Amino acid sequence: MTSPEEREEKRGEDYDNNVGLNEMDRSKIEQVMSCFEKNKPVIVPIVIINEDGSRPIKETTLNMEGRKVLIFDGLYAALIGEIEIDESKTSRIIAMNEKRFSLDAQKERGKEEVNEHRMKVLERECKAVRSLWPYVTHKIAEDWTVSSHAQ
Repeated sequence: MTSPEEREEKRGEDYDNNVGLNEMDRSKIEQVMSCFEKNKPVIVPIVIINEDGSRPIKETTLNMEGRKVLIFDGLYAALIGEIEIDESKTSRIIAMNEKRFSLDAQKERGKEEVNEHRMKVLERECKAVRSLWPYVTHKIAEDWTVSSHAQ
């Protein structure tokens, strides 16, 4: 919902309300899912992570015609289980990586500098992800095997 340049400042203003599930553009996700179901192309934003740390947003068109699988990846992918598109949809598999999402794992990945601000963001993200575990139906392991997951 917010550009990478604006996101960190916005998050710092109010961690409880500006970090987590409300950062997702649900209408865009619904549009992508609808285009997938109807075999129609859809334009999606992508963030390019450059070596200098800049993160420009570009757009790309996804051709959905004849596609059999649609995978959403990211911290909040399980939220898709709460989004309804239409009555004719087939059952969906919600997949999360077998790795446990934890604060320690996020600190160790080295994607961003870990400082007080980043720790507050990570704590809030971990809380949001934990709230989604009841929606996980399947897991994808590191070797790409898929297994059922029941809470």
